Amino acid sequence: MADRPQMLVEDFEELACLASRAGEGIKLEFIYGKLGAKPVPGGDHVEIIQWLIRHFILSRPDLSMYPGTELKVEAFRGGRAIPDGILAPIRSFTGQPVWKNADPVLMVVE
Repeated sequence: MADRPQMLVEDFEELACLASRAGEGIKLEFIYGKLGAKPVPGGDHVEIIQWLIRHFILSRPDLSMYPGTELKVEAFRGGRAIPDGILAPIRSFTGQPVWKNADPVLMVVE
């Protein structure tokens, strides 16, 4: 019973979409079958992400830092996470659905 997920992935995706529209100051994640929540980052945190974006634009123009991108995680892609930032080659997510495949991701920033 403890190994069963709290909800279906599809139900989580719908809940996460509703929560993001409500603007309640939380981000939802679904990892290892469990629902989690974390606060939306504050100003200092946002500035750190911006610093990383500028750094990679100058030093590695072939890469992009994508803030707040929805990712499929875990071995069988049954989990969902929205890291604060991810580093991946440019155009890695073109044509992908809202919850993107994490295979091209080189680094995750939390």
